[in-house]
Amino acid sequence: MPRHRLAAIAEARETVALVATLDTPPSDREPRLVSLRHPSEYPMSDGRIVSSDGIDLAPTDWGKAFHEEQVPWSHALQAHAADGIPYLLGPTARVALAREQLHPIARAALDATGISSEDLRRNVFRSIVARAVELLHALAEASDIVAGYEPPARPFTPWKARAGIAAWATEAPRGLLFHRYQVDAAGKVRAAQIVPPTSQNQAAIEHDLALFAPAVLDLPHEEATRRLEQLIRSYDPCISCATHFLDVRIERDR
Repeated sequence: MPRHRLAAIAEARETVALVATLDTPPSDREPRLVSLRHPSEYPMSDGRIVSSDGIDLAPTDWGKAFHEEQVPWSHALQAHAADGIPYLLGPTARVALAREQLHPIARAALDATGISSEDLRRNVFRSIVARAVELLHALAEASDIVAGYEPPARPFTPWKARAGIAAWATEAPRGLLFHRYQVDAAGKVRAAQIVPPTSQNQAAIEHDLALFAPAVLDLPHEEATRRLEQLIRSYDPCISCATHFLDVRIERDR
C-alpha cells in the first residue's frame, strides 16, 4: 500500500482511539435506530431497511413503515414510524446495526476502544466515535477499491427513456435518504418525493432534548446552551451548520 494511504489510515485509526477517550455528558436513552443493512456490505446504497426493534423491509417500501407529517411548531416536515415513535438515523445507527460489516481495519479499531454497540446506542454523545469509525472505514475501503480497480468494458450503460415510478433508500452522511420519482415517456420527472435524514432525525432530537434539559437547568445560561447545542450536533443535522443557532429560554415557576 502506498505510504500516503498508510499514513491516512494510521491517522484515522488514532482519531478513533482519541475520541473514544473524550469525556461525555451522561446520557441514557433507548432510541429506535434505523439504517440499511446488507449481508456483506456496510450500509451505503444496497440492502434492506432495518431497525433496532425489528423493522425489516425493502428500500422501496419506506412509506409502509414511516411517514412525514407537518407539526404546528415548525415549517419543516417531520418523519415518524407508523406507530408514532421517533427514530435515529446516521453514523450511530449504521455502526450499531451493521458493526460486523465494517471494514476489518475499522472494526478492529472500534473493538479496541471497548465501546459496545449498546454504549453507542444509549449515549448520544458517543456519536463522535461512530463518525470517526466511519472515516476510518471509508479510507480503508477506498484504498482497497483503488488497489483492486480494473477499467470496465464501457464507461456507462446505455439507457432509453420510458415512463415509470421508482423508489429507493440510500445512506447519506447524516443517515437514510428516501427518494421516489415518477417520470414520463420522455424521461422528464413529473413528481418527486425526497425525505432527507435531517427531517427524519428531527423528532428524535426534540425527544432527547426534553430528556436532557433537566440536567442543564442549574447551569449558567451560556453553559446550558452549549450543552444543548452539543447534543444537537451529536446528530450531525443540517441545522447545526450555524455556530450559534439555539435560543435557550428557561421559564421557572415562582
